[in-house]
Amino acid sequence: MNKRKYNGYDWAEVAQALNIPYDMDINSPHFGQEHKHLEIYLTYLPWHKDSRSLRYAVHQMRTFVDALIIESEQYDYWSPLWKGLAQIEDDYTFMSACIALVGHMWN
Repeated sequence: MNKRKYNGYDWAEVAQALNIPYDMDINSPHFGQEHKHLEIYLTYLPWHKDSRSLRYAVHQMRTFVDALIIESEQYDYWSPLWKGLAQIEDDYTFMSACIALVGHMWN
């Protein structure tokens, strides 16, 4: 699996890696809710171990969370949460937590 470089700025980096369209138009009636596209995509992944799309999404989320930890350590009080999230070994539990927290994954 390729090792994508993330800056750890926000969830949109993962959305882009997973080819999930989102619109950051300030005039959009959905402005501020763009993360819902990523949340829905992750929720409806095929949750069986042989799923290539699941393995890829898990890998991308773990790589992004690692970058988010580095970026947020400087000034973000969420940093301990991201560190704890990164320690979750079970992919299903990890992704379930990511789905719940995706709207907060930004600096």
